Order: sequence, then C-alpha cells, then structure tokens
Amino acid sequence: AYSVRQLAAGCNRDGRCTSEIISPETTRDGERCEGDPAATVRYIPTPSWSLGCGTRMFRSLRSAALAPNALFHLHMMWRGHLVAAAAFARRSGCPYLVSPRGTLEPWCLEYRGGRKRLFWKLVERKRLLGAAALHATSAMEAENLRKLVPGRPIAVIPNGLVLPDLGPRPAPGPARTA
Repeated sequence: AYSVRQLAAGCNRDGRCTSEIISPETTRDGERCEGDPAATVRYIPTPSWSLGCGTRMFRSLRSAALAPNALFHLHMMWRGHLVAAAAFARRSGCPYLVSPRGTLEPWCLEYRGGRKRLFWKLVERKRLLGAAALHATSAMEAENLRKLVPGRPIAVIPNGLVLPDLGPRPAPGPARTA
C-alpha cells in the first residue's frame, strides 16, 4: 500500500497526469495507509466477505473507466474489484496495466493453491492477457510472469520509494526484530 501511494503521489507531483487510488474499505482490513498527501485515495465501503466488490465499488470503477484518457494500473491479484476494474476497462476501451506485486510468485501461488488455480483458470489469466502491459518490480518477478503468460509485454520497474524514517535502531541484543 505504501509503494502504490508513493507512485500515485509521484504522478500527481510530476504534473503530466493526475492519479487517484480507488481502494475497498472493508471491516476486515479497514486500516488506512498513511502516506504522501499528494496521493489522492478514495476508499469505497465494501462488505468484508466480498473480495472488495459491491455496488458502490462497481459504480466507481465504471465511472473511472469512462473518464477521458483514463488508464488503470491494477495492483495485486486475487481480488474481485480488480477483476471488475479490468472488465470495465476492456468494455470502455480504457487500457490497463497489471502489477502483481509478488502475488504470482511460486511461493504465493502455493498458499491456498486450490482456490488460486481455480480463480486463475476462470478469470485472472484473462485479466493478464488483456492488459496493455505487465509491471514487474524485479527481474525474478518478470521471469515468473513470462512463464505464466508468455509473449505479454513486461516492464521491469523497481519500486521508487521514499522510505519513512523509522527512528533509532534498538540496542543490539540476543533477540532479533524484523
């Protein structure tokens, strides 16, 4: 969430485009990411069981896809609102990019693998194949994407982040902190 906000803020500060983040706000993951005030974030209330979908979310995504010169940059996988965003984009002729953000790495695909294999076959593969381009943040992620969807254009662009000051480091000791 932090890197996406930084990306949007950078676009807005640059002045060549305006960027808005549309994000579900559910009772399960309702914490909001603090970040750069230059990033505009619109939180859409959605039921926690809905994978980020709901009537308000659909209306917001449809409206955004119909805006002049719209471009969707969809981050992550396995969420219903991202599938809906890609569908609205395709219907309206709005191009979209997909940044899996590690969610298609082999270790991640194994976690709840049966569900993901089904979701992949039904909708996620089509979403990647319909994207104007894929955005990988590392060469390893790009290589794994090439195996999943050969022939798709992939841009390798690392996260450009301004990391927050985390304060002084704790004194060395026997315990490790991550």
